Amino acid sequence: MCSGTIIECVHVNGAYRSTILTSASLLRSSTSANELAKDAKVDVYLYDGTLFQGQDFLFDWHYNIASVKIQSESPLPVAVVRRLNDTMYVDPSQEISNKGKVLSSFQIQPEYFKLCPGDIVLAIGRFHQKPYNLMVAPGSFSLDCCNRLSCKELLKAICKISKVIVHLAFYSMYMQSRRFSRPWLGLTTTNLYAARVDKLAQVLKNFPGIFTGVIVEEVIPESPAASSGILPGDVIIKCVGNIVHNYLQFLEIILDNVGKSVELMLIRQGTTAPFSLTLAVSETTTDQFYSWPLPKECWATM
Repeated sequence: MCSGTIIECVHVNGAYRSTILTSASLLRSSTSANELAKDAKVDVYLYDGTLFQGQDFLFDWHYNIASVKIQSESPLPVAVVRRLNDTMYVDPSQEISNKGKVLSSFQIQPEYFKLCPGDIVLAIGRFHQKPYNLMVAPGSFSLDCCNRLSCKELLKAICKISKVIVHLAFYSMYMQSRRFSRPWLGLTTTNLYAARVDKLAQVLKNFPGIFTGVIVEEVIPESPAASSGILPGDVIIKCVGNIVHNYLQFLEIILDNVGKSVELMLIRQGTTAPFSLTLAVSETTTDQFYSWPLPKECWATM
C-alpha cells in the first residue's frame, strides 16, 4: 500500500486521464527485487473513497519510482511540483546583495523551489482505510543524505514517521526521451558548502573566487570517473559550460547526457588554476541498481 501524488491530468477522448507518482515497491515482486509482481493490480482510492483501477504502469527499480494512470469523468486536482534548489554559498556576501536581492540567476528561476538545511518541511501521506485522513509529520530539511540507503540522490528530511518516503523527479524526463536515464560515473560527491571545515578552508585559500561546486569524495577504480583522471578531493565547478551550484543541478545535467561525454572544469589542491577533463557518462547496469529495503510493517508514502 502506498500514497501517491497526482502530477498530471489531461483530457482525452471525452475522459480525463491522471498520472499518479508513487513508489515502485507497490509493484515489486516479493520474490525478486527487480521484477514486476505477477498479475500486478493497483486499486487507487481518492480522498473521498472513490475507487479507480490503475492502468499503464511505468516503473524504475533503480530509483524506486513508479507512475500509475487512472481515468475519470471529471478533472482531478494536480500537485504543483517544482525542482529543488539547495544551493548555499560558502561566502554569504555572494548570496545576497546589500539590497537583499538574490544575485544568482539560477536561484531566481520560478521553476525551482529554494530549500536550505534547517528549513521546516512536512511529510504528507494519506491513510489507506476510511475515512482516508491525511497524515502529516513536521520536520526539517537535513544536510545529510540518507546513509541507510544506497541511493545518494535521495535527500533527507528529519520527520518522525513510521512509513517510507521516496521521491525523485523522473516522469518528465521519461516523457521527453521515452526511456529512463540511469547514469553511472563511479564517483561520490557532496555539495561544497557541506564539506569539512578544513577542506573548505583549503579550497577558499587556493581559489578565493570559488563559492559553489561539488566535492568528489570517492572515485571507484576502473570507473568512468577514474578513467577521466578525476581524483578524490577535486571540486567540480562547471559541467558542459554551466556553473555547478549544487549536486542536484549537476545530476540534472548528467541525466541529460547518458551515453555521451561531458566536459568538466575542476579545481584541485596543488594546482593554481582550474582545468578541464572529459568524462564519459555510462549507464547503470542491472547489477548496479540501488537496493531498497523496506521495514517489515510499513507501506511506502509519496
